[in-house]
Amino acid sequence: MTFRCAYGDSEAYRSKFQALKSVTAMADESGGTVDARAISRLGRAFDERLKEEMSELQGILTMREGELSRIEARLEAVIDGALASAGELSAQIALVRGERNQIAQDATRQQQELEVIREERTRLEREIERLKLVHQSQVEALFARHRQAESNLKERLADAEARLGELGEMCQQVREQAHSFAERARVDLDRAVAAHDAAQAEVAALKRNARAREAMLRENAQEARLQGQVATMHEATRSKQFISQIAVLTEVIRQAGGHGNAHARTAIGLLLDTPFDIDIRPQSVDEAVVWLASYAEPAMGDGVSIAFEVAAGSIWTDETFIAAAFRWVLGRPVDADGREHYRLKLRVRMTRRELLLDLARSEEAARRLYDGSAVRGAGNRNFLMSAYDLLLNRGADTGGLEYYLAKLDAGASRGIVLLDLARSAESRQAATVTGSSLRAIWNANRRQSRANYVLERLLCRRLPGWRHAWQAGRVATLECEIKQMWRGAQEKLEEIEQLIEERVAAARATAASASSALPTPEKGKGGTVQPAAGDAIVPNLLGDCSAQRTVSQVIDLIESELKELGLK
Repeated sequence: MTFRCAYGDSEAYRSKFQALKSVTAMADESGGTVDARAISRLGRAFDERLKEEMSELQGILTMREGELSRIEARLEAVIDGALASAGELSAQIALVRGERNQIAQDATRQQQELEVIREERTRLEREIERLKLVHQSQVEALFARHRQAESNLKERLADAEARLGELGEMCQQVREQAHSFAERARVDLDRAVAAHDAAQAEVAALKRNARAREAMLRENAQEARLQGQVATMHEATRSKQFISQIAVLTEVIRQAGGHGNAHARTAIGLLLDTPFDIDIRPQSVDEAVVWLASYAEPAMGDGVSIAFEVAAGSIWTDETFIAAAFRWVLGRPVDADGREHYRLKLRVRMTRRELLLDLARSEEAARRLYDGSAVRGAGNRNFLMSAYDLLLNRGADTGGLEYYLAKLDAGASRGIVLLDLARSAESRQAATVTGSSLRAIWNANRRQSRANYVLERLLCRRLPGWRHAWQAGRVATLECEIKQMWRGAQEKLEEIEQLIEERVAAARATAASASSALPTPEKGKGGTVQPAAGDAIVPNLLGDCSAQRTVSQVIDLIESELKELGLK
């Protein structure tokens, strides 16, 4: 800005100089004379003024030169910085170009890998389509075989039912023949007894004389022969009955083996060698847990088990079985929601085997197996001592204790140790509740077991065998519940009978004390009040139809008996 002002001042002096020249020129043109002295003074003044202006201008130029030098220094510094920045920028550009080339190479390689993956994916999709078609054909073939097997099974079941009908007729004929044979044997026995009595009478008559000894010997021999004949007839009767039973059983076994009827074989096994104690007794959850530990583990394998459903239903009611299943599988008492849920399931379509599998495949059962919560113990040593006691039914030996302590210290989980102990041959032989529970949970959660269970739910529920198992189990359960209700009614009647006996005994004691307190009347002036003598009071009150008596009837009978005793 200052330079421009100085430049402007020099232009002003130049214009003044031009004006002076123009004045001189005008004077020359006009022909007038110019005063040289005036011009000289004017020139000196002008020169002085010009020198002053030139000195000022020189100072300004000097100042501007300093500023220009400083600006040049700054420009050089800026240029040096720009050159350094340009060098760094060039290095960065080179680095970026190298990275870009590397990225381009990586992109090319990834593109090639992507092409390979696409080709592999295409190949896998084709293979999946092929496998899908093969699987679909196999499933269709399986369903066709299933339909064929179901039709064959229906035919065989119809044939078996017909043969069972024939077998029933044969059994009826055998029973009729055995009955007729027994009647004939009884008639022969009566005749033999009559002959024996006649012979004894004759022997008694012959004993009166001496010549009867020989006849007595003959009669004794005849009596021995008759007794032998009677024994022979009894043996023949028992033999024929046993032979008829063997024939019936042989026919059933032949039909079961010839037609492949697994349900008939199961029924024969239950009839011949059943391990189940079917009786009427109080429902104990602890006994049910022990029973499950003995028989539930093999029944939870592949396929339905009619024997298990019938036996479980015959012994345990639904509520007792559900409570025992929770205790055996989950190690805890059943909650109200779980009891109601599975009670409704059992009454609709669920078998008891499916209930056990459902509990064994729950998250709670898996946690109980794999985190070692089935056995509790503070510290690894106490945990192993408890595990040996619960799974092997004995104390821990030194070798086994050290071995499993080393495994636990090395990082093995408690669930792995428990599963190892539970799957041992010693644990299977000990047949403990905890060991059988852990084995059942492990077997139920295997991949093959789950696949078989899914296939069973898809296919086997359509088969008659599954329906027969569920129906047989429900019938057995209803019979068990009826027996339990009958037992409860009997116990209630026994309690009522005991209460009545106690009340009657108290009434008799009161009557006896009251009669002893009365004064003795004089002779001929009335009799002493005595309790009525007779039979037992309770049979008179209840009789053979005690179950049909109502409470009001029992009270009326007690009041009438008290009136007979002379009491109000």
